[in-house]
Amino acid sequence: MTDTHFSRVSDTVFHVNMQPSTAKAALVTPIQSVNGNHQPVDFQEIWDWTAHHKKHDLQLLRVFLEKWGYGPAGTLSLSSNASDKSTPAPNSFSSLLEWFDAAFPKSRRGIHPRLDLCVTLDRYKKIREGVRRSILGCMGAYAARATRNALQDGWTELLALLQPLTENHGPLDQRSYSLLKTFADIARRAGLEPWHLTEDMFDALEDAFVTAQDRELTKKAFQILNEWDGLVDFGDLLPHTPIPAPPARRLTDALPPHIEERIDQLVSIAATRIDINTSRIHDKVTQETKNAYRAALRYHVKLLPYCPIDPDTAYDRPVSDLEAANDVDALFAPEHISATIRATEDREHLPSAIQPDSALTYYKTIRMILERNVDAFDAADVADIKLRIKSSEYFKDAGRDEMPEHIQAWCRDLVSDPEKERRFHNLHRIFRGKADKIMDNARNETGVFDASLLSDQDRLRVIRLGVCAAVCAIVLTGRPLRLRNVIWLRHRGRRANINPQAGWEFFIPAEEAKAGERISEMKPRVDRQGPAVLDWYLKKIRPLIDPENKSIYLFPAIRTASGRLNPSTFRQWFQSAANDANMPMTFHRFRHGFASILVRMGKPMRNIADMLANTEAVCSKRYAFLDPDRSAKKAQDAMARAAFEAERTIRKKVVK
Repeated sequence: MTDTHFSRVSDTVFHVNMQPSTAKAALVTPIQSVNGNHQPVDFQEIWDWTAHHKKHDLQLLRVFLEKWGYGPAGTLSLSSNASDKSTPAPNSFSSLLEWFDAAFPKSRRGIHPRLDLCVTLDRYKKIREGVRRSILGCMGAYAARATRNALQDGWTELLALLQPLTENHGPLDQRSYSLLKTFADIARRAGLEPWHLTEDMFDALEDAFVTAQDRELTKKAFQILNEWDGLVDFGDLLPHTPIPAPPARRLTDALPPHIEERIDQLVSIAATRIDINTSRIHDKVTQETKNAYRAALRYHVKLLPYCPIDPDTAYDRPVSDLEAANDVDALFAPEHISATIRATEDREHLPSAIQPDSALTYYKTIRMILERNVDAFDAADVADIKLRIKSSEYFKDAGRDEMPEHIQAWCRDLVSDPEKERRFHNLHRIFRGKADKIMDNARNETGVFDASLLSDQDRLRVIRLGVCAAVCAIVLTGRPLRLRNVIWLRHRGRRANINPQAGWEFFIPAEEAKAGERISEMKPRVDRQGPAVLDWYLKKIRPLIDPENKSIYLFPAIRTASGRLNPSTFRQWFQSAANDANMPMTFHRFRHGFASILVRMGKPMRNIADMLANTEAVCSKRYAFLDPDRSAKKAQDAMARAAFEAERTIRKKVVK
């Protein structure tokens, strides 16, 4: 194949009816097709466009056309028949892009969709993305995007307001800002202005989604906009009410409706606990747990079409078409469970593949769900499934509680560096000090702090640092609670579980604890300034977030009245604040650091487990890596003392 034949795609002229950015118009028709208006008829045209506009993708296109067998250029067009049994015929599609997406699907969950091409998944992804860029470019997609980005609309104003918040360590990180820019393009494709983000915009957004990631990106964009709307002067750019969350389940990721319905039924039954002695319902699991149940069942079912016949295991009933599967319960037969376990193991080397620990959790969850659905599944089959999971060589090292190597290294570094450990112990005071320094610049003529004198950027920095200081005061001077437990503490109301009037005593009820057992009352240490930092937070910081004191939560939501702080928001705040304090760490490492220090000090594992609200067995496994270090150091000290004593004994004899 040569590149001697070049053709230039004619420039497309787009006519856009511009509207003032502040005009609250009704929903409008998308200004332009997301992929452009031009439809290439063959790959010669796509080759010519790539050679002229994106030469760096030519090699990928060449591999596709030559090595994958879909060239030379110009031979593959919308009139072509099927090239091989694995590839549908282009002549059955309305565009080359539709054909390409059907013939070379996107990988999901690390599963290679075209093993017949004999290339690694990484290579497949790279070539697929490059060829797709060429097709989109030839269609005019990039010109369309440039046209949308050049608009002076509501999104232009909104992004202009947000951009300063990303500068000088502002509260909005650059990644979040880039995400909002990407979402702005999705909204523009749908013909939506910022003020259109209400309940009735989902259909328009759905039509504008191009990739599988667009839905998740949209969800994150809504979260960001909802959190920052109340703190930045957006004016009339956003709706007056919080932007509703998009539907939880991605349509592109959905199973056939009859399977989804049956999975929901199985989950509902498994989530209901019944006292077999009285037949009374005495407990129900949380929605989060139900979601985990559903994810396990869906993982298995979605993997079934990728499980081929296996003569070695006598697996001769593969499920090739889920739509045609009338008996959904039969999909969970022991032989099918074994098939997806094998498929999981076969894909462990692929990027984004599920890890053995996660896979084991999935299969144990599936076994438990089937066990609880006693009317639908035979007890002998459930026992067989349990045996198959237990006997799997793939799972032999899964489910253990050993700590990953990189976290072990972080813990060792912490307990071996006195300066780092000092900063770790004093993070609540460090964060308060940084917040106080900003607030000192917002004092009125009488020297009293006046929040109205803070800029929007400084206000958000103070809130971020203040919340981090208060949370650290609880976990460092009180107890190292899990993130959700600490940021969702309630300081008033019928279900209050932290009491500012009683020295900030707090507890976690059994239904909110991970282990299902109540975490007993404890007060932050006065000598470590825990209560002092919390008093400061309640008096000076919290009113900046919830001035009308509508929320019962100690750490209220940034925007939603009476709501609670989002964990993902706090994680970002904490990591940023910790980095600025020269103590880079995630919040999750608090518990590891806390326990590592106690292990170094020689405290009994029972005490450490009680502080972490964990079992002694788990803690012993998780922090066992520190014991050899401690034991070896003790042995070294003992040898040093022995050497000293021997030397002293000899000297005494010489003197005599």
